[in-house]
Amino acid sequence: MIGGLEQVNNWIISHQALVVTVGIPVLTLIVTWLTTLASEKRTAKDRQEQRELQKALKMSEFRRDWIESLRDEFAEVLSIARATHPVEKERVEEMSRKICRIMLLINQEDEDFAPLLKTLINMFDCLSEGKEFDFSELTKIMQKFLRKEWQKVKQEISMAEVK
Repeated sequence: MIGGLEQVNNWIISHQALVVTVGIPVLTLIVTWLTTLASEKRTAKDRQEQRELQKALKMSEFRRDWIESLRDEFAEVLSIARATHPVEKERVEEMSRKICRIMLLINQEDEDFAPLLKTLINMFDCLSEGKEFDFSELTKIMQKFLRKEWQKVKQEISMAEVK
C-alpha cells in the first residue's frame, strides 16, 4: 500500500506541469458544478416557498373579499328589516333574496350556520307577519361569525409568513 502511494507521488512530481495544467481546471469544474447544483436546489426551494406564500396570500385575499361580501349582506338584511315596520312586500322579497344569498355564502357544515339560519328565519317570519323582532341576538351571531372568519384570515397570513 505504501509502495503504491509512493508511486503516485513520484508520478505527480514527475508530471507536475500536466497535473497543474489539467488537474486545476478539472478541480475547478467539479467545484463549480457542485456549487451550481447546490445553488439551483436552494433556488428551487425558495421558488416553491414563494409559490406557497403567494397561494396562501391569494386565498386569504379571497377569504377577505368573501367576508366583506357577507358583511355587506348582513348589513343590508338588518337595514331592510329595521327600515320600516311593518315591512313592505317588496322589502320582504328583497330581504328573502338577501337571506338566501347569505345562506349560499356560508358553509352549511359550519357550527354557526344553524343558529344563524334559525335566527334569520325567525326574523323573516316575525317581520313578514308584522310582529316585533329583537335584533340583538341576530347581530351578536353575525358579529361572532365575522370575527371567527377574520381570525382565520389572520391565522392563514401568519402561517404563510412563518413558512
